[in-house]
Amino acid sequence: MSGNVVELLNEEAFVCEVENDNGVAVVDFWGDGCAPCKTMSPIIEELANHLTQIKVCKINFANATELAVRLQLMGLPTFYLFKNGEQVASFSGTKSLKEFKTWIYDQGVLSN
Repeated sequence: MSGNVVELLNEEAFVCEVENDNGVAVVDFWGDGCAPCKTMSPIIEELANHLTQIKVCKINFANATELAVRLQLMGLPTFYLFKNGEQVASFSGTKSLKEFKTWIYDQGVLSN
């Protein structure tokens, strides 16, 4: 895993790194044995390297089931976008790096 991607081990880490943060964060909910999650893993690494002004985090669904319920997680992988600790948008499934970056910019949390 890249040094630019923060691995969140549990809900407490999520609260500290994302909800209590005053920046922009993308959170990747993934799971063991999830083929689309494995497909997205290198794209998440690239995203972290290209958009260094945002925090990119990953959390294994198995380690945060209560958080997943709170966020209304419906499938894996699911990506949540936060700004100043508030959820702005989410999507489930896969995207190319270009599509992922466009999705982030389309939410108005970053300027081009």
